[in-house]
Parts: sequence; C-alpha cells; structure tokens
Amino acid sequence: MDVIIQKGNLHDVDIAVPSSKSVSIRALIAAALAEGDSEIYGLSICRDTETVIKVLEERGISMQRTQDRLMIRGQADSRFFSGGSVFCGESATALRFLIPLAACGEDETKFCGEGRLLNRPLSVYETLFRDQGLLFQRDAGCLIVRGKLKSGKIRIRGDISSHFTSGLLFALPLLEKDSELDIITNPVSEPYIDLTVDVLNKAGIYIERKENRFYIPGSRRYHAFSMRIPGDDSQAAFLIALSQIGRIGVHIPNMAHDSLQGDHVILQLIRDMGGVVRKETEGFSFSPGELKPLSADLRNCPDLGPVLFALASQTDGISEFHHAERLRDKESDRIRCMQEELAKTGCRMKINDGCVRIKGKPGMPDDMIFDGHGDHRIVMALSLLAFAGSGTVRIHGCEAVRKSYPDFFRDLAAAGAEIRFVNSEND
Repeated sequence: MDVIIQKGNLHDVDIAVPSSKSVSIRALIAAALAEGDSEIYGLSICRDTETVIKVLEERGISMQRTQDRLMIRGQADSRFFSGGSVFCGESATALRFLIPLAACGEDETKFCGEGRLLNRPLSVYETLFRDQGLLFQRDAGCLIVRGKLKSGKIRIRGDISSHFTSGLLFALPLLEKDSELDIITNPVSEPYIDLTVDVLNKAGIYIERKENRFYIPGSRRYHAFSMRIPGDDSQAAFLIALSQIGRIGVHIPNMAHDSLQGDHVILQLIRDMGGVVRKETEGFSFSPGELKPLSADLRNCPDLGPVLFALASQTDGISEFHHAERLRDKESDRIRCMQEELAKTGCRMKINDGCVRIKGKPGMPDDMIFDGHGDHRIVMALSLLAFAGSGTVRIHGCEAVRKSYPDFFRDLAAAGAEIRFVNSEND
C-alpha cells in the first residue's frame, strides 16, 4: 500500500506516543518467567509486541486484557522456552532474547522469522553455543538450537548489539550455578542494557555490575510485578522532528522525564539542532528553531539514524553521524536506503568508514515518490519530508509502520496533514 502526504494546514498538537516497544517486550518476557500474576499497564500494541504475545500464548501463558491493563500468569519454569518452534516475525529483540532462554532446557528449538530477520547478526550466540558444544545451525531460513547453556564465566562481544547481553541477562539467573558475564568489547546501545537490568530488578532478579562485567547469581526465581510502560522515545523522535520541519508546537505528555531508553538522547540532539525543548508537568513540549547542522554519535542510539538524516537534509550545512555502521543490519540497510531516497531530493549523503555526512538542501521538490524499503523507520522518516514543501510525498510500502507505530499516519493527520492511502501506482 502507498500513502500520499501533503502538508495541509498544520497546527500545534498534543499527541501521546505509543508505549515503549523495548520496555514492553522485556516486561512480557519477565512476566512469563515469573511466579504468579504480573500486571502490565499501557503495553505497546504493535506487530513486534503482538508477535511476542503470540509466542507466550502458544506456550501456555494465560493472559487477560482489560483496556489499559494486561495480566500475565507466569510459568516460573526455566525450561519454558525450550523445544518446539518459535516464530519471531521481524523482531530481532524477540529472537535474540529468546535464543538463550530456549537453551535453559535441552530440547531442540527452531526459530523462524520473516523479512531480513534471520540474516541479521547472530555471531555472538553462534560463537558461545559452539564453544559450549551446543547446536547452533541455520537450516532452510530458520535457526535450530539444542543443548543446555552452561553457567560460569562467559565472554562475549558487546560491539554488535546490546541484545546479546540482555538475552543472557534474562537466561543466566535461571541456571543452577552462578555466572560471570564479561563484555570484552565496548558495548553499543548500552542504555538498553540498563533498561533490561531495570526490568529484571522489578521481577526480583538482581545483578551486580562492575564496568563491563556482570555477576549473576544462579537458581533465581522471577517474581510477579506490576509496572506501567512509558512512552517510546524512539517514536517520539518522529513527532519531535515534525515540530522542527513542520514549524509547529508538539506536546508529548507520556514521554518520561526519567527515561532509561537510549533514544532519550533525542532531547539533547534536538536542542543541538536549534529546537526548543520544555519540560512540562507531564512529558515535554517542542517548538521549532532555526535548524542547524548536527554532529552526533549513533553508537548508543542507532534507531535515531533515519529521522536524524531526514532532519539533517533540511539544514543549511553539513551534518556528521559517527558509528552509524549498525544501521546496515536493521530491517533494511538504513544507510543505503536513506542515501538512495534523499538523493531524489537533491540532498547529498556520503558514507566513509561508519561516518555518514549529509549536506543539507532545505525544501522539497513537488510530488516526490519514495520507496519505504519495507522498513518502518524509513517510512516514517521520509514521511516528514512532506512538511518541507507544498507538494505531495508518496511512499511505497507504508504499511511497514505497523511494526512499531500503527497510528503514525493518524497522528500526522491530527496535526493537520492531508493523508490518503492508495493500493498501487495506478490508483
């Protein structure tokens, strides 16, 4: 499906963003492992969280939904995820969290997915499993693991994704003996490890950390908990960018003041670009400033790449983004895709050894046609460019936003944008 977007009569707007997908998935898995009934309020409802919910339900987890509340009755069994088949959709978070949990038992477990999921990096687990004599085998587009993970001293790389550290932090407390997890390279997306530790603490799992080494007691039991999921800072970034490109005020009431999410850094980055940020009693308000070029490090916030690239395209000058190489291993190669699409607007984007340099070209040619490349963040970033000109922007594959922000276009319309959906180029 295609979406056609035109600026329309934009006006100041108050929009609550979806709840955090990252926190929601962590909370769902912790609740499934807990003894007793856990309550999760404000769960993110999107394709990735629904995928995790389906996995849990297929494994016998009882759930009850009432408006804003989800009650989960956990299994309290370390072998809960071992055996059978697990479909992870396009969720790399689900896949990388569940692989070591499956290895808490000895049964053969088959992981399947769609899109680029099984092509995304898994080498950290592959090395660990083979070092421990466990099966880790790719077969016909799926991944098969078998054998029980061993506790003790474990050394892994941290420079590929924080998911591997988080996945092991979920699993290792369930093993009989204590473990020591040593991250031997500088970890990326480190705030998301802190996010995992925070959710584990809520579930009664306490882990000691000294720099890049984690000390994890064994034979632990997850306990039931209650928590409210905060707004998703990754999705908030698109509305914040809307305020700058669309020249309107945007209030996001459910953006937490004390967020641990890595993408909370968008507040400082938007200030650096000239935007006005105000802390409110509830959430934050954003007003447009004179957009300035930006120099930013994406090591801990790679998901901000596409939206920051779109913003940089509308500045008068050259922006630089360092440690951007992990953007190539997402739902799409986000560097190549944004380079290809921004080139259509006359904006130049150069890549050199993980550094992305963008020479801005403010404004937008009339009646642009973009390809969303099947990637939710690419679609949303390109949508914002409709507000840099008076013509239309058409994007192929707009349904990709269902992965993380199903109501994205509805929220753009709430700000005054004109939105129309069509089925093909001939419509």
